[in-house]
Amino acid sequence: MSTRAHWSLAFVFVALAATPAAAQPDRLELGGGIAFLSSDRITDGYAGGWFIDGGWRLAPGLSAVVTGGRHRVTQDVGFFDTEVTFDTALVGARYRFEAGGMRPFVQVLVGRGRVGVTARATSPIDTRGDDDATHVTLQLGGGVEAPLSGSLRLRVGVDYRRVEADTALNQIAISSGAVFGF
Repeated sequence: MSTRAHWSLAFVFVALAATPAAAQPDRLELGGGIAFLSSDRITDGYAGGWFIDGGWRLAPGLSAVVTGGRHRVTQDVGFFDTEVTFDTALVGARYRFEAGGMRPFVQVLVGRGRVGVTARATSPIDTRGDDDATHVTLQLGGGVEAPLSGSLRLRVGVDYRRVEADTALNQIAISSGAVFGF
């Protein structure tokens, strides 16, 4: 998907949101928190990181979402170390249901994911190599939001992420953070 298509999709979300969102409470939201990412094929274990996101309420329960984040993991295999960084910038939609005071949600996001790999060897000679590439990324998932106060909610979620690299990466992201609506 080209940069022009990404901006066109973002513009359509904003244009469609202007009228119906104006009459709703908490029509905008900002969120952020911590996240852990498991990824096949590159490293073992979980990459720790963070995420931020923003949403604009399009209709009751439906929001246009923009999210970004970074995850990093270092793996030591003797004299050889690798550091892998995953950066993402995604747009899409989130749909919330009302279930008592809790708000379960599902979301579909698409955008770009950058995978940066650095490998170092310290013995017998100090050497280093880098690889950095950006790929189309699809993320599907859901979770639940619990109220903490009037406009503040706790969000916990699990997402499946697919990075369309030369060999596709299948990832699971587990996140927890705060969401502020205004």
